Amino acid sequence: MDQAKPESGTRRGREAIELPPGEEITALLIRYRSPLAVGRLAREVNAVPNLQAAQPATEMARLLDLFRFLLVALQALALLVVLVAALGMFVTLYQALENRRYDIAVLRTLGATRGKVSLMLIGEALAVALGAAAVGMLIGHLAVEGLARLASGATPVPVTGLALVPQTLWVWPLAVIVALMAAALPAWRAYRTDVSAVLSKGR
Repeated sequence: MDQAKPESGTRRGREAIELPPGEEITALLIRYRSPLAVGRLAREVNAVPNLQAAQPATEMARLLDLFRFLLVALQALALLVVLVAALGMFVTLYQALENRRYDIAVLRTLGATRGKVSLMLIGEALAVALGAAAVGMLIGHLAVEGLARLASGATPVPVTGLALVPQTLWVWPLAVIVALMAAALPAWRAYRTDVSAVLSKGR
């Protein structure tokens, strides 16, 4: 059998391990000299009473399988939050359009074209969406950093909220898409506004 090399805290080879009185080894990290030793060493270790071999890659795969349903549920929840945010932005823009129909009609009489009025509403939606995305990312990073400081030393995995993860950059194009979807109908309504009818009704 290929001989495993202790990673740290032990001597190389088959020499005895010296430990302080009253202490014992509860876990040992080893590194294989060849891929053939992976399966053989695990089987032989598991055959010894009170010993158990665990391969990090296999155990991580099992852990991911256990929490796969939780990950899917979190992704569905994130999608639901995005849809609710898009609906809320749509309602806000639509109400703002209804409250500003007279102002939009006045802008049209002053020379603003239909395209400019529609672009104004789309620009407002983009500003709100991008601003909300920036604030949300800032709050998220600060929250992760705060939790990491509170749990410092409790977990061997380093966690920080000060690092920028490339996977979070999808928030920006998603915010743009949500803004465009929410502003589509209000912008179309503004484009189709009958100036004379709105001005005749007054405010």
